[in-house]
Amino acid sequence: MISATISYDCQTCGACCQSPWTGDGYVTLYDIDLDRLAGSGLPIIEQDQSYGDSPDVILKLSTRIDDRGRRMCMAFSGTIGESSACAIYDHRPEACRHFEIGGSLCRDKRRQLGLPV
Repeated sequence: MISATISYDCQTCGACCQSPWTGDGYVTLYDIDLDRLAGSGLPIIEQDQSYGDSPDVILKLSTRIDDRGRRMCMAFSGTIGESSACAIYDHRPEACRHFEIGGSLCRDKRRQLGLPV
């Protein structure tokens, strides 16, 4: 039996840029990310986390709705599963930098969107 090897090419995927959440923010931002994104013009969402006595505010990169009604990272350009790119790739947040290409989260996102795994 011959097994096919899947090539994980981010420029023809974009699955990780689709938010699983219904809120306006997706990728959590840290201080280093705020420095990297300074001047990018991308909207940053302040999300209240009302747990415990003192609520925290978490900063997240904003999302937008694509032509199929999916919530996407604001920096995503292209079409999932076809041609895709990150408009801020060199300045992308830490969470994006640590996302493992072909890892379990990558494969899960691809599976959810009907892409080959």
